[in-house]
Amino acid sequence: MQIEILAIGRARTGPERELYQTYVDRIRWPLALREMEEKRRLPPAEMTVREGALLLDALPRDGAVVALDETGKDISSEQFAMQMGRWRDDGIATVAFIIGGADGLADEVRRRADLLLSLGRQTWPHMLVRAMLAEQPYVAGAQPAYADYIVFGALQWMRCGSPFPALRKDDPVFGYRERLLDLFDGFGRKAYCREELV
Repeated sequence: MQIEILAIGRARTGPERELYQTYVDRIRWPLALREMEEKRRLPPAEMTVREGALLLDALPRDGAVVALDETGKDISSEQFAMQMGRWRDDGIATVAFIIGGADGLADEVRRRADLLLSLGRQTWPHMLVRAMLAEQPYVAGAQPAYADYIVFGALQWMRCGSPFPALRKDDPVFGYRERLLDLFDGFGRKAYCREELV
Protein backbone atom coordinates (compact mmCIF):
# COMPACT_ATOMS: atom_id res chain seq x y z
CA MET A 1 0.00 0.00 0.00
CA GLN A 2 1.29 3.46 -0.94
CA ILE A 3 1.13 6.25 1.64
CA GLU A 4 0.94 9.85 0.48
CA ILE A 5 1.17 12.87 2.73
CA LEU A 6 -0.30 15.95 1.09
CA ALA A 7 0.73 18.99 3.08
CA ILE A 8 0.32 22.73 2.85
CA GLY A 9 3.66 24.46 3.35
CA ARG A 10 7.20 23.44 2.63
CA ALA A 11 9.55 22.07 5.25
CA ARG A 12 12.97 23.62 5.17
CA THR A 13 16.18 21.96 6.22
CA GLY A 14 16.27 21.57 9.97
CA PRO A 15 15.29 19.30 12.85
CA GLU A 16 11.70 18.83 11.69
CA ARG A 17 12.84 17.59 8.27
CA GLU A 18 15.48 15.36 9.88
CA LEU A 19 12.94 13.84 12.27
CA TYR A 20 10.56 13.18 9.39
CA GLN A 21 13.35 11.56 7.38
CA THR A 22 14.32 9.34 10.31
CA TYR A 23 10.88 7.72 10.28
CA VAL A 24 10.65 7.63 6.49
CA ASP A 25 13.89 5.64 6.42
CA ARG A 26 12.36 3.04 8.76
CA ILE A 27 9.00 2.34 7.17
CA ARG A 28 8.40 -0.55 4.84
CA TRP A 29 5.53 0.93 2.88
CA PRO A 30 6.23 3.30 0.00
CA LEU A 31 5.71 6.86 1.19
CA ALA A 32 5.58 10.11 -0.77
CA LEU A 33 5.41 13.62 0.64
CA ARG A 34 3.82 16.21 -1.63
CA GLU A 35 4.14 19.75 -0.36
CA MET A 36 2.19 22.62 -1.85
CA GLU A 37 1.56 26.23 -1.08
CA GLU A 38 -0.35 29.23 -2.29
CA LYS A 39 2.16 32.02 -2.72
CA ARG A 40 -0.37 34.85 -2.91
CA ARG A 41 -1.33 36.63 0.28
CA LEU A 42 -5.04 36.12 0.68
CA PRO A 43 -7.51 36.71 3.51
CA PRO A 44 -7.73 33.63 5.77
CA ALA A 45 -11.09 32.40 4.43
CA GLU A 46 -9.93 32.70 0.82
CA MET A 47 -6.60 31.09 1.66
CA THR A 48 -8.33 28.08 3.20
CA VAL A 49 -10.49 27.62 0.09
CA ARG A 50 -7.48 27.97 -2.23
CA GLU A 51 -5.37 25.56 -0.18
CA GLY A 52 -8.30 23.14 -0.19
CA ALA A 53 -8.39 23.25 -3.98
CA LEU A 54 -4.65 22.54 -4.14
CA LEU A 55 -5.06 19.55 -1.83
CA LEU A 56 -8.06 18.13 -3.68
CA ASP A 57 -6.28 18.49 -7.04
CA ALA A 58 -3.30 16.54 -5.67
CA LEU A 59 -5.34 13.58 -4.39
CA PRO A 60 -4.78 10.23 -6.08
CA ARG A 61 -7.72 9.11 -8.22
CA ASP A 62 -8.35 5.93 -6.27
CA GLY A 63 -7.59 5.57 -2.63
CA ALA A 64 -8.65 6.39 0.87
CA VAL A 65 -8.36 9.94 2.17
CA VAL A 66 -7.56 10.77 5.80
CA ALA A 67 -7.84 14.46 6.65
CA LEU A 68 -6.22 15.63 9.86
CA ASP A 69 -8.64 17.99 11.51
CA GLU A 70 -9.31 19.16 15.06
CA THR A 71 -12.96 18.19 14.63
CA GLY A 72 -12.04 14.66 13.56
CA LYS A 73 -12.35 11.38 15.39
CA ASP A 74 -10.01 10.77 18.28
CA ILE A 75 -9.28 7.08 17.73
CA SER A 76 -6.74 4.83 19.35
CA SER A 77 -3.70 3.58 17.52
CA GLU A 78 -5.24 0.10 17.58
CA GLN A 79 -8.37 1.40 15.83
CA PHE A 80 -6.23 3.27 13.34
CA ALA A 81 -4.18 0.16 12.58
CA MET A 82 -7.37 -1.86 12.08
CA GLN A 83 -8.68 0.75 9.62
CA MET A 84 -5.41 0.70 7.70
CA GLY A 85 -5.63 -3.10 7.61
CA ARG A 86 -9.21 -2.98 6.29
CA TRP A 87 -8.20 -0.63 3.50
CA ARG A 88 -5.24 -2.85 2.65
CA ASP A 89 -7.43 -5.98 2.68
CA ASP A 90 -10.04 -4.22 0.53
CA GLY A 91 -7.40 -3.62 -2.11
CA ILE A 92 -7.01 0.11 -1.53
CA ALA A 93 -3.73 0.93 -3.22
CA THR A 94 -3.14 4.38 -1.73
CA VAL A 95 -3.97 6.12 1.51
CA ALA A 96 -3.56 9.90 1.32
CA PHE A 97 -3.15 11.94 4.50
CA ILE A 98 -4.02 15.62 4.28
CA ILE A 99 -2.39 18.28 6.46
CA GLY A 100 -3.99 21.68 5.96
CA GLY A 101 -2.59 25.13 6.43
CA ALA A 102 -2.55 27.38 9.47
CA ASP A 103 -6.26 28.18 9.18
CA GLY A 104 -7.42 24.59 8.85
CA LEU A 105 -9.19 22.69 6.11
CA ALA A 106 -11.80 23.83 3.63
CA ASP A 107 -15.24 22.25 3.98
CA GLU A 108 -14.78 20.58 0.56
CA VAL A 109 -11.72 18.72 1.87
CA ARG A 110 -13.58 17.56 4.99
CA ARG A 111 -16.44 16.25 2.84
CA ARG A 112 -14.04 14.37 0.56
CA ALA A 113 -12.28 12.60 3.43
CA ASP A 114 -13.06 8.97 4.17
CA LEU A 115 -11.82 9.60 7.70
CA LEU A 116 -11.51 12.86 9.61
CA LEU A 117 -8.78 12.17 12.15
CA SER A 118 -7.77 14.18 15.18
CA LEU A 119 -4.33 13.75 16.73
CA GLY A 120 -5.70 14.99 20.02
CA ARG A 121 -6.77 18.26 21.51
CA GLN A 122 -3.33 19.81 21.34
CA THR A 123 -2.28 21.88 18.37
CA TRP A 124 0.77 20.25 16.83
CA PRO A 125 3.23 22.14 14.63
CA HIS A 126 2.35 21.16 11.08
CA MET A 127 5.94 20.22 10.28
CA LEU A 128 6.02 17.88 13.28
CA VAL A 129 2.77 16.24 12.18
CA ARG A 130 4.57 15.06 9.05
CA ALA A 131 7.04 13.13 11.18
CA MET A 132 4.17 11.70 13.24
CA LEU A 133 2.46 10.50 10.08
CA ALA A 134 5.65 9.08 8.68
CA GLU A 135 6.02 7.11 11.88
CA GLN A 136 2.42 5.94 12.17
CA PRO A 137 2.20 3.79 9.02
CA TYR A 138 5.49 2.09 9.93
CA VAL A 139 4.28 1.26 13.40
CA ALA A 140 0.77 0.26 12.40
CA GLY A 141 2.16 -1.88 9.62
CA ALA A 142 4.98 -3.71 11.31
CA GLN A 143 5.14 -3.36 15.09
CA PRO A 144 2.73 -4.63 17.74
CA ALA A 145 3.31 -1.67 20.10
CA TYR A 146 2.74 1.13 17.63
CA ALA A 147 0.88 3.41 20.05
CA ASP A 148 4.05 3.65 22.08
CA TYR A 149 6.02 5.06 19.20
CA ILE A 150 3.54 7.84 18.54
CA VAL A 151 3.78 9.02 22.10
CA PHE A 152 7.52 8.44 22.15
CA GLY A 153 8.04 10.72 19.15
CA ALA A 154 6.67 13.69 21.07
CA LEU A 155 8.56 12.73 24.23
CA GLN A 156 11.82 12.31 22.34
CA TRP A 157 11.26 15.62 20.56
CA MET A 158 11.00 17.36 23.94
CA ARG A 159 14.00 15.45 25.28
CA CYS A 160 16.23 16.31 22.34
CA GLY A 161 15.01 19.80 21.54
CA SER A 162 15.09 21.48 24.92
CA PRO A 163 17.88 21.81 27.45
CA PHE A 164 15.29 21.73 30.25
CA PRO A 165 13.98 18.42 31.59
CA ALA A 166 10.46 17.89 30.28
CA LEU A 167 9.55 15.30 32.92
CA ARG A 168 10.32 14.88 36.60
CA LYS A 169 11.74 11.52 37.66
CA ASP A 170 8.70 10.86 39.88
CA ASP A 171 6.34 11.36 36.92
CA PRO A 172 4.92 8.01 35.66
CA VAL A 173 5.51 9.20 32.10
CA PHE A 174 9.23 9.48 32.90
CA GLY A 175 9.44 5.74 33.60
CA TYR A 176 7.42 5.00 30.47
CA ARG A 177 9.80 7.12 28.39
CA GLU A 178 12.81 5.40 29.94
CA ARG A 179 11.45 1.98 28.94
CA LEU A 180 10.93 3.20 25.37
CA LEU A 181 14.45 4.61 25.26
CA ASP A 182 15.77 1.13 26.06
CA LEU A 183 13.99 -0.54 23.13
CA PHE A 184 16.01 -1.75 20.15
CA ASP A 185 19.27 -1.88 22.08
CA GLY A 186 18.82 1.67 23.35
CA PHE A 187 18.43 3.22 19.89
CA GLY A 188 16.52 6.21 21.28
CA ARG A 189 19.28 6.98 23.75
CA LYS A 190 21.81 7.37 20.96
CA ALA A 191 20.15 10.56 19.66
CA TYR A 192 21.88 13.81 20.51
CA CYS A 193 19.75 15.34 23.26
CA ARG A 194 20.18 18.73 24.86
CA GLU A 195 18.28 17.64 27.99
CA GLU A 196 21.18 15.40 28.99
CA LEU A 197 23.71 18.22 28.74
CA VAL A 198 22.18 20.23 31.60
